Parts: sequence; C-alpha cells; structure tokens
Amino acid sequence: MKRTIFTLMILLIFSTVMLSASHSTATGQKIRVTLKEITPFSYVSVRHQGPLSDFESAVAILMSSLGSQNIAPAGNMFAIMHKIPKEGEDITLDWEVSFPVTAQVYPQPPLTKGVWEFTDVASATHTGPASSIGEAVDEMLLWVEENGYDMAGPIVAVFQNIGDPDTIPSRLQTEIWVAIHK
Repeated sequence: MKRTIFTLMILLIFSTVMLSASHSTATGQKIRVTLKEITPFSYVSVRHQGPLSDFESAVAILMSSLGSQNIAPAGNMFAIMHKIPKEGEDITLDWEVSFPVTAQVYPQPPLTKGVWEFTDVASATHTGPASSIGEAVDEMLLWVEENGYDMAGPIVAVFQNIGDPDTIPSRLQTEIWVAIHK
C-alpha cells in the first residue's frame, strides 16, 4: 500500500512539474516580503550538483528512497539552493530536494540528513509556474539588500501545493525563504 501511495505521489509531482515547466511567461506579480522566525528542523534530502532540469530525476530518487527506507515526510517537499550564479557567472548549481522529518530518522544513502539551523529568514509566497520563481527570488534579494540585511545561508523553496493534481501551473504556490542576518 505504501509503495502505491509513493508511486502516486511521484506521478502527481512529475505531472505538476512538467506542466509548470511548459509555461515560461513572467507573472508580473509583486511579492510581499516579511521577516519570519523558523524553528530548526531535521530533513532528508538528495543533493545534486548540476542543472535544475535534473529536478525530476532527483525527486524520483528521493521518493523511492523514502519508500524503501520507510521514512515518512513530516511536511511539504522543499528545495535548497546553495549556490545561485550571478548574472554572467558560469557555475555549477548546488541544490537539494528535501522533506522535513523527525529528528530520530537515520537515512541511508542516497539520502542524507540535514538540520535547518537558520532561524531568521526573509519570506515571500510566489504564486505561478515554477519557471518564474527566479524572478521572485531576484525581488527578494533586492529587498534584503535595501533593508540592510545580508544573506546568511541558502535559499529555500517550500512547495505548498505541488502534489495536488487539481492545481494548474498559474496557481502553484511556493513559499521562498532567504536566510538572513543584520
């Protein structure tokens, strides 16, 4: 039964990601950035260095590993971006696709366990296709700079409704966190 549920989750996530990837127009929405305090939490992830086009295969590895290791997610799937290239800069992206878990979980490879320790974040909710999340991140980074903060860590995208089969790409909701300090 668990294998069937995980298979269905994978199919739902893949179809939603594929639908959102096919819409590349700018949303034109103005985002509202707020300060948020996050309680540290444990997570399991699949880390990847390479293009975001590999996201689908990383999710497949994550989902099948969770199922085979009987690890239950304790929240929404999220992605952690460790390196974001500046315009014109050519670097390899370093990112993870993850789920929060209880602290007692001890995953085996290819999963790794991490702890989100950044308590202060700039937060905003992006509504629209995944292909336009970068525009929201750019706005947030500008807000961070203009308000006297510095980045203290990675950028996180928490997928609020990506597994819902009734969600159309223009209504996908992603909460974005930028770890900050004064």
